Amino acid sequence: MSAPPVPGQSVRFDLSYPASAHYNLYSLMVATPPMSGSLPFSLAGFTVLGQPSIDPATAISTFAGQIQPGQSVSHTMTVPANPALAGLAIDVQSIDGSIPSRTIAFSDNELVMAVQAQRWQTPTVLSSTAGAEPPRLARRAQGDGVMVWIENASGDVATSRYSPTTGWSPVVTIDASAAASSLDVGIDAAGNAICVWLDNTDDSVRASRQAAGGAWSAPALLETGAGEAGHPKLAVDAAGNAIATWWQYDGAFNTGVVSVFAARYVAGQGWGTAVAIENDNQSWGEPPNIAGDAAGNATVVWRWGYQQGGNWYSTVMSNRYSVGSGWGLAQVVTTGSNISGNLPPVVGVDAGGNAVAAWEAYAPGNSLRELHVARWTGGTWGTTVRLDPTTASSSHDPKVLMTGNGEAIVSWWELDGVGKVMTSTLQGGTWSAAAAAAAPYGTWARSALLAKDGTGRITLTYSHGAPGGYPSCFCTQWLPGVGWLTPYRIDDNNHNGVSGASGLHADASSNVLAVMGEQWFSGNYKIVATEFR
Repeated sequence: MSAPPVPGQSVRFDLSYPASAHYNLYSLMVATPPMSGSLPFSLAGFTVLGQPSIDPATAISTFAGQIQPGQSVSHTMTVPANPALAGLAIDVQSIDGSIPSRTIAFSDNELVMAVQAQRWQTPTVLSSTAGAEPPRLARRAQGDGVMVWIENASGDVATSRYSPTTGWSPVVTIDASAAASSLDVGIDAAGNAICVWLDNTDDSVRASRQAAGGAWSAPALLETGAGEAGHPKLAVDAAGNAIATWWQYDGAFNTGVVSVFAARYVAGQGWGTAVAIENDNQSWGEPPNIAGDAAGNATVVWRWGYQQGGNWYSTVMSNRYSVGSGWGLAQVVTTGSNISGNLPPVVGVDAGGNAVAAWEAYAPGNSLRELHVARWTGGTWGTTVRLDPTTASSSHDPKVLMTGNGEAIVSWWELDGVGKVMTSTLQGGTWSAAAAAAAPYGTWARSALLAKDGTGRITLTYSHGAPGGYPSCFCTQWLPGVGWLTPYRIDDNNHNGVSGASGLHADASSNVLAVMGEQWFSGNYKIVATEFR
């Protein structure tokens, strides 16, 4: 620093943003002498998102603003005419460390700094011959992960591993039976992965495991029932134990009622015998979804259809696996009896054992769908709550993200003639009013996914496009104290249709990994991955 800032004088500094960048948020940290309360300087020309954050202990104030790619902005910082601040020195840097720390001397004029904030990277194409079923993704807190998908030409289960340092590994085949569908994948804290899928050669559920750094095991049969099975889902805990769940006919092939089954993998021992977690022999339980915590406890939810008085009804049921005691009894999640058959209910679980289930329900007297949720606390499911506004629109495809300490955020898309992605948050036991995650960008927004990183930021991806046009994958992010940012596109712009990301996971720092299936102009599907870092 050539000279300390003189109270009453100003310094201007410019920020430039690369034209190739995809992300239009930048942040600055300004280090000042220890203080509390208001800042001892003014910052002109800076559009602040939310309130500046002041840490009295470190004397660092954090500002977040927006700038368009390829543009630059100028800010003027002025120290008030106060003799007590005659020795004030102000250091400026980017919050992600991409700008070297600079001490602003008021004799410096028009200090220029290039902002290299986090952004979505150029998408990587892992397969150009995949089937239409979307890929699945699992990721560790350390940032590495695994993706699985089905090849269109062969019907094989394919996979690739991701490393933050080396990128995606060469594609390998897990199962070459040429008849796979409905797959899922999970990963433990050590990087060991498990994949489950439906083998359509005999309508059975199979699984394979890959030790970290090793090869995938030969496919293992998880069930021996004569009835057709379907919709396998998986939860893997931190120690490498896993639970797979699916629906299955009680009779030969596709006869009889449908029950919900589960099998547990114990690290170092293998898969146990499949057990029915709902089999009342008179109703239809399908299809299940599962969520588990790091300790190995898990919650399964499913749509349960039954006949009464000559009419068919459906509701939501659940069962919980507790480490040490096993499966409990199937329980009713909601007293509602008109659950939509469009999509199965979904569930989220946090480290404290709290759970939130969400589902579509038909509105009374018409075919519009409502968005309903229920909370599991204290060993029981609470009262069903409707989240979507009571309007003449239809709500679809809920997703649940547990954000910790019993809190959650639920997203869904609402068809109101245009289509938009809505969210509601659970805090202090109360759900917030439904609101659009961002100003709608285009039309027909749908297929949302949610992820939370180690900084508290929430990433939401979704698909949008005009009716009859080509849908694309977009992203918006929520920052604490700021709210939802302007959405922007993250796919590779070389396709004629993508239904949003099908896998979205954040690591313990601030990086987010997204995977999606894109219908290519050639007619095949591409498996595409991109990371926000």
